[in-house]
Amino acid sequence: MSEFAASHKSISQLVIRLHESNSKFRVLVLIDGVIYFFNHQTKCLSRFSLSIGKNGLDDVILDDSVLSYSKSIRLAFVSCELPLGLIASIHSSRRRTDLETQTAWFDHLRTALASVRRRRLSLLTSEKTTCHPFVKRGAELMEIPLFELKLAKGESVDQWSNEILAQCPSESTISISPEIFNSQCPKPPIDYFLMVLAKCVFVIAAKKNGNTVASASKILQSPDCEKNVFVANLNDLVAEPIREELSRLGAVNWLLLGESTQVDGGGETEDAVVEPETSRIIPLKEWSDSIDFVFHCTRQRRGAWPDQSEQELVDQLLAAEAENRSACDVLMRIASMRTLIASNKLNRAKANVVCFTERSLENVKSMRVFRSHLSKWDFEPFGVGIRRSVIVELGGREVQYGTDESYAQLAVSDRPFFQVAMGSVNSNARIDWTKECEWRVIGDIDLGEIATEDMVFFVSDIQSARRLQSVWEGVIIVMHSDSMHQIRSS
Repeated sequence: MSEFAASHKSISQLVIRLHESNSKFRVLVLIDGVIYFFNHQTKCLSRFSLSIGKNGLDDVILDDSVLSYSKSIRLAFVSCELPLGLIASIHSSRRRTDLETQTAWFDHLRTALASVRRRRLSLLTSEKTTCHPFVKRGAELMEIPLFELKLAKGESVDQWSNEILAQCPSESTISISPEIFNSQCPKPPIDYFLMVLAKCVFVIAAKKNGNTVASASKILQSPDCEKNVFVANLNDLVAEPIREELSRLGAVNWLLLGESTQVDGGGETEDAVVEPETSRIIPLKEWSDSIDFVFHCTRQRRGAWPDQSEQELVDQLLAAEAENRSACDVLMRIASMRTLIASNKLNRAKANVVCFTERSLENVKSMRVFRSHLSKWDFEPFGVGIRRSVIVELGGREVQYGTDESYAQLAVSDRPFFQVAMGSVNSNARIDWTKECEWRVIGDIDLGEIATEDMVFFVSDIQSARRLQSVWEGVIIVMHSDSMHQIRSS
């Protein structure tokens, strides 16, 4: 029980205090998911109706005694400019991190944003939700008014109210209090509060037993629900049993008409242009210089490119212009840019380095492994080989393997080249990192400054090799023998 459980009068006093603290804000009382205005003159509550035909009020006066029987009571401190009855929210369950492949998801997101603008609604979002970065940027690009909801964390109602009185939130922020009368009441997901305040709710993806489904179900079952809840009618986004259940509760199945906008992934096509110098495509078994090279393997990229801001990525995704980021796509980008961009993500010394292995390409074929701590495959059959002597000229060195104790004894200049010999990424597995026979170079590597004969690119198959020919004129090694006959027949 909270500090307000003993007296209804105390909650009235708190609401009055907050109401009088700033004339640009007002206090809403949320009782079991229903919005009420508090009339500080009559000390009564009036229910807010989302139906504009009812002029916003049902004129239902509630006696304070009703509060005792409510399961959940919270306060919302909102700007007087908040257009209650003209708010939309967009919701989704968590998605895979390879966002550039989520074409249908972004098609529905763009359609929802366009619908919000066409209806002249405002958007409500929260930074804790899946859609937030895209809704926020989309609202900015499409000039849609945007409000952000902030849900009180673990603090008490007193702490929450004191923070508001000490520093008033921005007019675009909606601040929701903790539970007032029942501190043991389960905390609903933030999607639920967005839906409580919205007139139009768009569900673009939902999973069984997820927060999005639970929130939508609870909202649709609330008394006299006046909301429009639209659910994406696509199995890849919302499974049919979920759609049927939400539809039974009053949701509307939402089907996009026409062809989906396709993301330009720069992928390989059957009629890709192939340069005539097919002799530069060499089967691995016919390439004998492996011992003189060290190799950098590419892997699938999630999120922004190393030289790209998060906002640039979001803009690309919203515009359906994002590139695919498979291991082959990453290699294509490296060849086009003629640059290997260094990273400090996995370097204990936080130095920006480019990593290589001195294991032969024949060995690399058998080293492919899934790294659970990265949720990615390592040693994919795609990458760049550079002559070892060139790497040495660039300041590259073999990695020094050791223990945590030996790392502490290294000179600062040597620490970027250290790797713990035996490590674990979870409680069940230990990894012998020495098998990677790693080399490192500090800083980006400009491939344009390296002679073509001192570099090779390697790929899994002939189709990838043909893609690469459009941006690389040097040697391309094909790793897998099952596609070798295609070279001969080209």
